[in-house]
Amino acid sequence: MTAKSVSKICSVEGCKNPYLAKDLCITHYQRRQKYGTVDLPSTKLDRTMSYEAKFWSRVAITANPEKCWRWLNSEQGSGYGTFMYHGIKIRSHRLAYLLTKGEIPEGMVIMHLCDNRMCVNPAHLEAGTTRDNVRDMYKKGRAAYKGPRGPQNPNVKLTKDVIPDIRARLARGEMLNDIAARYGVKRTAIRYIKIGKTWAYA
Repeated sequence: MTAKSVSKICSVEGCKNPYLAKDLCITHYQRRQKYGTVDLPSTKLDRTMSYEAKFWSRVAITANPEKCWRWLNSEQGSGYGTFMYHGIKIRSHRLAYLLTKGEIPEGMVIMHLCDNRMCVNPAHLEAGTTRDNVRDMYKKGRAAYKGPRGPQNPNVKLTKDVIPDIRARLARGEMLNDIAARYGVKRTAIRYIKIGKTWAYA
């Protein structure tokens, strides 16, 4: 007598879809991969709910405050979460900082100490300059460029000793084109120094 083959179904209560992997159907499997849970975040929220309540309802807050709190909703191509706050689209980690720590100082960025762009745990967020962020990136080995930097780079025209003077001129408000002409480089080279994309480690 030949035993009948049994069609295995998803282990989620009430789901009758066929099993794919790890006792889940394709829908629940993909949902767990994306959100960390088989439950879909609710999009039918009370319209009277405050922006702050709506924001935190879209966060997977863990019992352990030291772990990442994953943003469960909209995501940019850059890997950061986004949220519409009073009609303005803002990155979710920046809003988490605003809601818990107050205003972001002018000219500052919000850094992820955990290196998880989708994390909005305030304990993992810290304000810093673009230069701080780039330094942190190099320190943790996340920089895209792995070649020689500064004077070791054969294509560089600037040297480490002129960087303080360039930064001082930028701080005084001198025009990028004027500084670039003085040092025989393109305007882009000075702008990159200004935003911390180059020479951040100097």
